[in-house]
Amino acid sequence: MIQKPSIKAAKPEYLTVVHSDLPILGTDDVITSVSQTNKEFLLTFMHLENLGRYHYLEQLGVTIQNVGGKVVRCITVTSHEGFLLGLAMLKCTVEAAGGLLELAPYTVVAPYLSLVQEESQQYDELLDDSVIESMEVA
Repeated sequence: MIQKPSIKAAKPEYLTVVHSDLPILGTDDVITSVSQTNKEFLLTFMHLENLGRYHYLEQLGVTIQNVGGKVVRCITVTSHEGFLLGLAMLKCTVEAAGGLLELAPYTVVAPYLSLVQEESQQYDELLDDSVIESMEVA
């Protein structure tokens, strides 16, 4: 007798974030989130001509994508407490602009590297002889 392979639900092999993981915003954060400037940015980003486009918001540590129908998808967030707060503020702004913010399973939590760690890695790569290409001159 031939057995059918069992179908298992695909589980992401990466860390993700759901709405309940986000911190609760304070009054000042909410006021900043719903500012006219922030809402105008998201309303422009959600326009049909920006469908499929993505944008990295460096100050918030998130990458967002316009997936249409006033839906903004967070595709990355940096794993740092401050950036999770930024993501919570972004959620507030999207909702104030009449949109919906999608998180899991689409959001990948990227590891946080401090500026010192990044500079150290770049310096180590410069010192690695196997990476340096040179030409011998006779």
